[in-house]
Amino acid sequence: MVTFETSSAYARELARKAYEAYIANSGGKAWDGRPCPTWDELVAAKSPVCSHWCAAGAAVATTTGNRIAGEFMASIGQLATDIDPS
Repeated sequence: MVTFETSSAYARELARKAYEAYIANSGGKAWDGRPCPTWDELVAAKSPVCSHWCAAGAAVATTTGNRIAGEFMASIGQLATDIDPS
């Protein structure tokens, strides 16, 4: 289980940015119309919501990293083929 405390700094950064984008896009309202607290308020309250957003951030980081690695390896393979097509 991902928690705010055990998440990487990068996952926490992605979580914060994603949460803040959600707030900006939703007019500061949750799905049920209630006002959303700021990220700093959630962190200060030790809200489990931070851990949920960190889990999402970690998933995005992993997916993005895997995609970049795959594309890089494909381009290396193509480069090798271009150099020696045999």
